[in-house]
Amino acid sequence: MGVTATKQLSLSRLPSVLVIQLVRFDALGNKNETPIRVPPTLDIAAHCSKEALPSKPTYELVAVANHMGSRGSGHCTADCRSAVDRQWYSCNDSTVQGSHYQQEPSELPYLLFYRHVE
Repeated sequence: MGVTATKQLSLSRLPSVLVIQLVRFDALGNKNETPIRVPPTLDIAAHCSKEALPSKPTYELVAVANHMGSRGSGHCTADCRSAVDRQWYSCNDSTVQGSHYQQEPSELPYLLFYRHVE
């Protein structure tokens, strides 16, 4: 006899920074290289409890950590948006340069950083 069940997560307080980790590796260490589109804004109202909703549940993308390579070997970079000039910068080891962060689907993102919009 099967049982139908659901699991739900709701936020009762909104964090100032929302970090989302994308599961890109399976239990065997195989990397999921399916390209994803990272949304520039998130509205998480559907995931908030009534206590959290007096606050605006909107977030804007401020950084993306990227991973190239495999589970055992690889390289990480980051694309970050400046709070001062609101421009995007690409960070790679000791190099930081201006960039135009692409909203095109990519297989590289594994951590997404969103700032709560007040």
